[in-house]
Amino acid sequence: DFEFGEDIFTVLEYTMIDIDGTQYFIYLVKGTGIYFGQNKADITTAIVLDEKGIVVDAYFTDYGHSETIRDLQLKQAMIAYLNHLVMNSKDIKTFLTSDVFDGSSGATNSFKVVKNIFYALRLYVNDEVAISEGTVLTKTTKVVDGKTLITYQVYGYGAYRFNSDGSVRDEGAVITNITIDENNVIVATEFVVYEHTSGSFKDKSQAFIESLVTNDQNILDFKLEDEFDGSADSTNSFNVIRESIFGLTTYLKNGNK
Repeated sequence: DFEFGEDIFTVLEYTMIDIDGTQYFIYLVKGTGIYFGQNKADITTAIVLDEKGIVVDAYFTDYGHSETIRDLQLKQAMIAYLNHLVMNSKDIKTFLTSDVFDGSSGATNSFKVVKNIFYALRLYVNDEVAISEGTVLTKTTKVVDGKTLITYQVYGYGAYRFNSDGSVRDEGAVITNITIDENNVIVATEFVVYEHTSGSFKDKSQAFIESLVTNDQNILDFKLEDEFDGSADSTNSFNVIRESIFGLTTYLKNGNK
């Protein structure tokens, strides 16, 4: 299972078929998420990939986010989104939740669940590096001036705004590139995706990941409880970022490289 915030995603089935010598892979993925406040229901999607990981077909086998005529209109918007992915030959290996679709207006929660269904499948089929702690997405190695540098792409997801009753108002993903040298010291950082609050809040997050470089932070010594002076007023985003980086720490301490 993959958990993004309060939503849970599961790859239920996997089937391979051969059509005229070409292999296709059919995945049945279920997402359980919130819609219309505190209602929770499942959306199950069949996603067909070709040998290169391109989405060649996608359709809902169960859509529990529909109860009224208005809901059915929102479901039609989600069907249009599936068709959009197919028509644009979307590569599952590069799918991001930050992708924009003009027809999603009014279906914010359902759209989030559907997008995360595809993102969960990306994590499931991505064989560039083993997924550990739900955070490490990819690994890239290069040699610069005779030194080996490894860049890990780490994923974090969580809420950054809440309503007065404590319920989640806004949430999103933060994907960060963390580059370490042969001594496990962080030498470069970069946000690849930042779906949390922009402006000064993002500036503080940027300052935090840059401080990891200027302070020669060893990734193996990174701790969740480490403080950063600039984290005031941006606590929720900082927690998401720190947890994703700590996931990389755990990944490496478990013997992965």
